[in-house]
Amino acid sequence: MAETVPARGFDWFHAPIRDFSAPGSAFELAWAEAGPVVRERLRQGEDVLLHCRAGLGRTGTVAARLLVEFGHEPEAAIATVRRARQGTVENAEQVEYVHSLAELQSLAWREIS
Repeated sequence: MAETVPARGFDWFHAPIRDFSAPGSAFELAWAEAGPVVRERLRQGEDVLLHCRAGLGRTGTVAARLLVEFGHEPEAAIATVRRARQGTVENAEQVEYVHSLAELQSLAWREIS
């Protein structure tokens, strides 16, 4: 897929997350490159495709992450993603991860101010 997608005119970012897990360090390293591009595409009104094997836990967690990065509260972000696709953000580890993002953003904003 990593060769096919760019050949069809799309950007491809691989940000690995173990199945049924929250993102870890490998994802965070990849997201440092992919995240700004994805957010800018969304700001421009472009479509973005997120996927994992079933399109539930990992996909939902990253979708909720994007909403938190755009200023949504974690619970609202999770609820929005779950309304779009039932069963997303599958477990407590993924929910906790989404909540931790808001805390990290809050700390980052305090350091900037």
